[in-house]
Amino acid sequence: MAGEGLRGRLGNAAGAFTSNARNPNLRRAQLSFLAAWTAEWTFTVGLGIVAYRDGGATAVGLVGLLRMAPSAILAPCPPGCSNSTVYMYTSPSPVEIGPMLGSAPAGLTGAVDDHSADALLTSAWLRRHADDAALWHPPELTPGLARTEGWTFGAA
Repeated sequence: MAGEGLRGRLGNAAGAFTSNARNPNLRRAQLSFLAAWTAEWTFTVGLGIVAYRDGGATAVGLVGLLRMAPSAILAPCPPGCSNSTVYMYTSPSPVEIGPMLGSAPAGLTGAVDDHSADALLTSAWLRRHADDAALWHPPELTPGLARTEGWTFGAA
């Protein structure tokens, strides 16, 4: 990474902004997020003004509660917040998926914890697709973007 001090971090940030500004697809995606967030906040503020005008602070609180209730009810509970825990790897097990992807059996038996399952599935997938150059050299991954965003994939 270029420079660990403030100057290096500012240089990395400037490089990221520059690579985003030069890439029309990234620019378009960021502008669409900006438009969506702006519209959402405009609606929220407008709704709050109307609620306050018609019912005061209590109405604003009620409207906010009603807007958040579906998300609170439907959002998944983070691990440890209740006695029910949902595991991603129920069937088939990672021990069975590896051979399906062309990897030799791992030699494991019984339950596999989630971290080991992640490692098994990832290594089996990587082994199967390691020779597919299109996956590792996408045309959108410019050298500048690789320098600033390569940490996402653990490589630059």
